Order: sequence, then C-alpha cells, then structure tokens
Amino acid sequence: MLKHSLTKGFFAVVAILILAGITVGYFVFKNSAENGGDEASSTFEERKVQDELSGASDQDINETEDAVLSKPQYEVEETAGNVEESDKQAVLKIAREFLTESNRKNGTKAVTYLSEKTTELYNQLYYDVFYTPKEKLLVKSPITVAIVTSIRTDATKETLGLTEKNILSFAISNSSSDSALSSFSPDKLSVDRASGGDRTIVAKMNYDGKPFGTLTFTRENGAWKLDYVTLLSAINFVLESDIRLFADRNQIEREEALAYFIESAYFYKQASSYQIWTPLSARYDLQPLQNIRFASYTDPLFQYTMRYPEGWEIDMTQKDALRSVFFIAPAISNNALRGSVVVNAAYVGETAESSLENIVNQEENFKKAEPGGEILSKEAVSFKGYPAYKLVSLKLRTFDGGKSYIKQKTQSIMFKAGPELYNLDYKHNPDDFEQFKLLGEEILSTIVIRK
Repeated sequence: MLKHSLTKGFFAVVAILILAGITVGYFVFKNSAENGGDEASSTFEERKVQDELSGASDQDINETEDAVLSKPQYEVEETAGNVEESDKQAVLKIAREFLTESNRKNGTKAVTYLSEKTTELYNQLYYDVFYTPKEKLLVKSPITVAIVTSIRTDATKETLGLTEKNILSFAISNSSSDSALSSFSPDKLSVDRASGGDRTIVAKMNYDGKPFGTLTFTRENGAWKLDYVTLLSAINFVLESDIRLFADRNQIEREEALAYFIESAYFYKQASSYQIWTPLSARYDLQPLQNIRFASYTDPLFQYTMRYPEGWEIDMTQKDALRSVFFIAPAISNNALRGSVVVNAAYVGETAESSLENIVNQEENFKKAEPGGEILSKEAVSFKGYPAYKLVSLKLRTFDGGKSYIKQKTQSIMFKAGPELYNLDYKHNPDDFEQFKLLGEEILSTIVIRK
C-alpha cells in the first residue's frame, strides 16, 4: 500500500501542473535577479544566515509547510452546490492562462494566477532545494521531500559552472515533465463539473475529452486563484499516514521510513544518495572550478595520492599487474555515461620491451581495435616532470548486453615513474567532453607519485 501510494504521489509532484508551479518559482526568482542584480540570491543568503544566527528551530522553518500540508485541505463549504457558469469559465480561464504563461516561462505573469499560500509554499520549496540538508529535510512533509529530491536529481544534467540564477532552469528543462508541459495545449483543458461556494471551487478537469484531475480555486480580493496547496495537501495526507503506518509496523522512526521510500524511488546507491540529499548550494560538482571541495585518496598499493570532488564514487579493479582506480562523477539525468577519471598503474620493469614508446604504441593499436576505435591525436608532452604521451581517442561503449551503445571520448596521459607505468584517463561522452575537460585535467593534475 505504502509503496503504491508513494509512487503515485511521487509522480504526481512531477506532473504537468506541479512542474508548472515550480517553473514559476524559478522564473520569478530569475526575473528578480536580472532586474535587481543579485537581490534574489542575496535574499536567500540573508535568510540562511538569519536562520543560523537566530537558531531557528525546524518548527519555525517549517511553519509554512506545517500550516498548509499537515492535514488535507480539500474541505468544501457546506453550501457547496452548483457553480455559476460565469465562475466555471473564470476558473477555466485562470487554469489555461497559468499553464500558457508557465510554458512560456513567464514567471512574473504566471505567479499572478496563484493563491498567496501557493506562492509561499513554492518559495519555501525553492529555499529547501538550495539549502536544506537531509536531517532537516526529512522532518518535513513527504510531498516536500519528494519535490525537493526530484529537482535536485534533475539538476545533475549539468554539473559544472552553474549558479543560483540558472541551475533550476536546467532541472526544469531537462525533466521529462517539462516535455509534457511544452506539448500541453491549454485550449484542450475543460471543466467537467464543479462544486463550491463563494470562497472555494473544486473543479473536475478534462483534457482533450479525458479526465485530467481535480483543481481547487480560492477567491482572494474578489478574484479566483489556483490553489495548489489543496492538491498537495491531499496527496501528502495519504503519504504521511502510510509512512507512519509502515514505520510503526517495522518499529523504525518515521524519518527512516520516509528516507527508505524516497531512496527506493531512485534505485538507491551512493551516487543517487549524494544527489538527492545534498542541497544544491553544497553540490561542489555543480560549482565553478575554484569553488569545488576536494577529498583525498591514497592508493594502498602504489602509494600515489589524488584529490577528487566530494560526492564522486570510487571503484577499483585489478587484472594481473594492472590496477585501475575509477573516480566517477554523480549520475547525470537522462545520460547513461558518466564523466570519470581513471588512474591505471602497473609495475612493468625497465627493460627495452617496457619502454614508454613501446607501451604507447601497443596502447594505440589496442584503442584502434576496439569497437568504433579511433585515435584523434597523439603527441609527446611532459607531465609532472616525466616524459609522457597524450592520446585522445574514441570508442563505442555498449550497454544492455550490446543492445545499445554510446560514444566515449578519452584523453590519456601515459608516463613511467621508474619501473611503474601510469596511464591517466579522463573520459566522457563527446558532447560533454570539452565542457568538463578542465575539471578532469584539474583532478589528474593533483596526483602525487611516490618517489
């Protein structure tokens, strides 16, 4: 029951209407930043600092969400009955125009169709995406956690050089729901039936003659406004009840149960854990190069040391004398191939056969023989004071047992340190290779070879 409900709720938060609201939140922020310098960014930073200095409790920080999401808010007035045709047409016009402006990414206009509580909620969600860490996020509503982790994951489509003014646009434009929003035709939206009173209307909507969902509208200052809070609180009420039931049955904390099902939705692994729980402001793989925070690695066999961005995975393989250590970037949405840096090291001795020139020639022939193998360039260089060769090559990486493939571009630096051979690779798909080359080269430049 819980898994079914959570999955249903999770997909609901990335559905067309919810995404439209998130789009609005981003573009309102973007317009503010462009029209007033970094005013929007400064506001977020000031709020973050104020929260820290004031020792704001989770209850204080969650006040907006507690007020609007802690219980279902879909009650309709007792006088609910037939809605005047003029009001039906008014709320339909609001829904259509909101989706139209959201599709145009005109946040300044689209936000005017939302209720005050909805706007407050999206401002809170936007703040959570950037700043709220796992332990504070998990005490919030399930729907909040689902929305926040969804946006953080989609933001991994781009992993370098983004700022607060453009990072969310990548999350929005690269999500599957944005494609649905862009193909959405507001004119096909209609009201099937509606009930309510003077202050609230609940409308069953159709799209192209088929059931679309329920929207709630509230009257503010004489005008009807879209009320997302009602929709989200109804979904949240079911999720929260099921999560607490699951926690009781398994004798675990509510936050542990929530984390389990969020991680299950992302096929939990180390990389996805880093993406969904790390605030975007702390995602150092999303920062300009000078702001990236590095961790250290020391190889227990060859004793070299390396620095790599926090949050990257480390893997190792050993085949005969060759030891390969992989430093792998977090998964990128809609991309099967992740950027990586690989240190290949082997003890080869100092014979004529093991000369650098011979080994490089063997490597060149090997790369040519691989599926789709091609040498793009070869040149003699110097690396860390060692004579070296740089090879740039292409090959095809296969997936699904050879059913699908993708091109991979590799830059290799090969050199010898006494009897030890080192082959340092930076790998990525050709489209992203140049964009992240600077980061790859920076990581490789941190290697320190044991003398």
